[in-house]
Amino acid sequence: MAGTVLLTGASGYIALHILDHALKRGYSVIGTVRSTEKGEQILKNLHEKYPETKSFDLTFEIVEDIAVENAFDGVIKKRGPQLDYVLHTASPFSFGFTTTYEEALLKPAINGTANILKAVKEYAPNVKKVVITSSLAAVLDMDKLEDKSHVLTEKCWNPIEVDQIKDPMNAYRCSKKLAEKTVWKFVEEEKPSFKVTTVLPPLVIGPQLFDSDAKKPVLNVSANKVNVLLQSKYTPEYESYKTMSFLGTDVRDIAEVHMIALEKPETDGQRLLSIAGIYGDQLILDLINDNFPQAKGKIAVGDPSQTQAILNTGPTYDISVTLALTGIKFITLEQSIIDAAAQILKVKPEILNRD
Repeated sequence: MAGTVLLTGASGYIALHILDHALKRGYSVIGTVRSTEKGEQILKNLHEKYPETKSFDLTFEIVEDIAVENAFDGVIKKRGPQLDYVLHTASPFSFGFTTTYEEALLKPAINGTANILKAVKEYAPNVKKVVITSSLAAVLDMDKLEDKSHVLTEKCWNPIEVDQIKDPMNAYRCSKKLAEKTVWKFVEEEKPSFKVTTVLPPLVIGPQLFDSDAKKPVLNVSANKVNVLLQSKYTPEYESYKTMSFLGTDVRDIAEVHMIALEKPETDGQRLLSIAGIYGDQLILDLINDNFPQAKGKIAVGDPSQTQAILNTGPTYDISVTLALTGIKFITLEQSIIDAAAQILKVKPEILNRD
């Protein structure tokens, strides 16, 4: 099937795994990055990961600030005739606000999504499919997390409206909903020649594509959970968010869902709610203590007797539509956590060399 793919935000945690999947499938990839240095680093890391490969069918275009209006127009005007597919993973994400929620999150998310769709329609006549990374945040009703009669499905939307925003997390969730609503409004009103699918990941965990990225002191928001707990101080009384659980999926599977969405016509016009299961900090601690002898007695233990109770607090969900459309069998979250911990300990063994 292969062809040429524009991958926005190519240096991101999920995007790098998508890049890896796309190259292995024989696609020519044009990635957008914030600087020449970022593109050069990705190529360097790829050569280190795959030393037997002399060259990669990969080039980069610079988009310094994805929040700027019409940020991707220049790239799509330049590369449009070459493109067969667009994988739009880039999205503004910040809680360090120096302006209003609307300026910091809502406008960039909504306008960025609308602008790339308009640019593809106008300047990339051969594009067959656009796959957009949305989020579980567009679906999740935080007031119903423990309501077992409320079932999350591909048809759900969070209820937050702009006039209800009171904090950064609400602003983020609202921005994700409105950005995705913009996608489907565009499809309905503009009737583009290309098809569209959205992918909705929950918290994404698992290893970094490159070991060097796992060396960073702080990883991306969701992957950092394992990193933080590996550095927790040993104490049997450690309170590991005993009443909290999270919906999660392995980053490698989220990348695969994006590629399936690109390749399978059955996914056209669909929202792919990609949830592998429920986990929590206590489960992470259990798995590290059980699988890494070098960590025992050095990291927190928490209360393993509470693990199942914590997992039982997770939301009820039904992703049968997504599973039927994609045919994917998700990596277990237990394996995701073990793989992530193994990578971090491989590149940062010193984090356990403490009193």
